Amino acid sequence: MDIQTRLVHAGEERIDGAVVLPIFQSSTFVSQDEQDYDAIRYLRLNNTPNHRALHAKLASVCGGEDALVAGSGMAAITTALLTVLNSGDHLLIQDCLYGGTHGFVTQDGPGFGLSYDFIAGNAPETWAAKLRPETRAIYVETMTNPLLEVADLEAVVAFAREHGIVSLIDNTFASPCNFRPLEIGFDIELHTARPSTSTAIRISSRAGSSARLHTSQPLDTS
Repeated sequence: MDIQTRLVHAGEERIDGAVVLPIFQSSTFVSQDEQDYDAIRYLRLNNTPNHRALHAKLASVCGGEDALVAGSGMAAITTALLTVLNSGDHLLIQDCLYGGTHGFVTQDGPGFGLSYDFIAGNAPETWAAKLRPETRAIYVETMTNPLLEVADLEAVVAFAREHGIVSLIDNTFASPCNFRPLEIGFDIELHTARPSTSTAIRISSRAGSSARLHTSQPLDTS
């Protein structure tokens, strides 16, 4: 199924034959004897019919198994990083990133017990020297914001797999319409739904899509 078809049809529920999924304004829903808290349909749990449709569409467009929409781009980024990293862990991060990401890692990260080292995205021969026993992830952008530097993305995937760490990529500038990092092996893809994405899928929110959750292998953050 090509991306044009996925953009139109993925995640859509044809309720009473409606071509466009209606907007559900309910914040609470009738209980259906759910046995698990996360199965309860509730706006705060991001599992209303509109959430489910948007998650399914994003996962399909990105080539993943599942997706999660957050309230902002930074909410997606911090959620992903704090899911992958625990106190005491170390992160390799590209040296030219969006200012919000840079600020979180350098200013807030130490308060969570996280350490980091910057790497040159286009110099993979230098990355191994920055590895530590506690390194858990490597984080880059498809094209950096705002200088549009491009890392050696295939080398990032190979490096992460070789050393057993999680690869994360912010794909905002390219959008999944132009580049799908999960297809070349990245573990977690994130993006802010700027006009190129929001126009295509009729949303104006921000999104993060996780690949590691899309595989049959559990995410080991120990």
